[in-house]
Amino acid sequence: MKLLAEKLGAGYIAREKNTGAKAGNLNNALQYTQGELIAIFDADFHPEKEFLSRLSGYFHDEKIAVAQVPQSYYNTDSFQHRSLSKNKIYSDQDTFMHLVLPARNNWNAAYWIGTNTLLRREAIESIGGFPTDCVTEDVLTSMFIHSKGWKTVYVDEPLAYGLAPANISEYFAQRLRWAKGAFQILRSHPPLFQKGLSLMHRLFYFSSVCHFLVGIAKIVYYLFPAFFFLFGIIPIYPYPPIIIGMFIYIGVTFLILKSITGGRTHFVMDEIYSVIRSFIYLMALPAFVAGKKVRFRVTPKDGKKSISLRGIIGPVIVFGFNLAAVAVVILNPSMMASMGVLGWIVFGWCIYMAGIAFSACLYCFKPLIKKSK
Repeated sequence: MKLLAEKLGAGYIAREKNTGAKAGNLNNALQYTQGELIAIFDADFHPEKEFLSRLSGYFHDEKIAVAQVPQSYYNTDSFQHRSLSKNKIYSDQDTFMHLVLPARNNWNAAYWIGTNTLLRREAIESIGGFPTDCVTEDVLTSMFIHSKGWKTVYVDEPLAYGLAPANISEYFAQRLRWAKGAFQILRSHPPLFQKGLSLMHRLFYFSSVCHFLVGIAKIVYYLFPAFFFLFGIIPIYPYPPIIIGMFIYIGVTFLILKSITGGRTHFVMDEIYSVIRSFIYLMALPAFVAGKKVRFRVTPKDGKKSISLRGIIGPVIVFGFNLAAVAVVILNPSMMASMGVLGWIVFGWCIYMAGIAFSACLYCFKPLIKKSK
């Protein structure tokens, strides 16, 4: 890499120790550079030739600290991508990149997402450099920047491309780090009490870090229908108005999502990946509950380790329990006669979740299936 940099006429800065991980590397580079604008890319990303010319103009506004573009990928056969049709490819980051961040941009609440960004040196120096006490230094840096009155801008254009996680092992490492970093922020720098942030900034950052707590609610959603048949656990009283209200809520939510997202979300695919992510998020909880120290682990992108046992345990558990519940009902048909409509609703729920979890398992085990052929 050093030889390549010399050949291209670029500077090359390295250090012997990795103290502070990525944030530490960036702080070290600040000491040996002078440019007012800083472009940051992860090692597997490369910018398009228009990257600087397209973004640098935003910095004519002296309060702009960050100009961010989405994370786009050229390996659309990765673990997080699925081909839905000849001309449509699903990515589990599409909602965040093309709906959430553009919406937050309207409130000056978009933030640096680690790569594909242009930063103002003065803004970084105003917060004392890149914070090194969190493995998601991008979100924490952005929060500190906003608290100092700086502005950010999000440009929803593919101006840099990189590698998405190729398999469940790489995906697990990446999402686990994101979740742990969010919990570090929630515990050590709670957004609701961060001085200098506007009300909307507090709410947006609080929403971002609390998103990873969704794993707790999702596990209830995925497993309790099966527990109803297997162990007789009834999480809610099956009073008809409650059941009707739940169906109305689900239906209205679905219609609203379809309306406001313009068809850019995919309900079934979102659920499949949610089964995978929810257990990963649960594994990150010690970082919040116990304040456990978190090491920065770079997402491997070499494809060497294709299967992560911790990464696949969630889909296997959800599939196993729901399949067992379906089997119990089929082998004991008299059970349904005494349960009425509620029993059939829960039974259908178990079949649906078994199918979703089975699809998630197939995605996780795909590398092994390919090898066996």
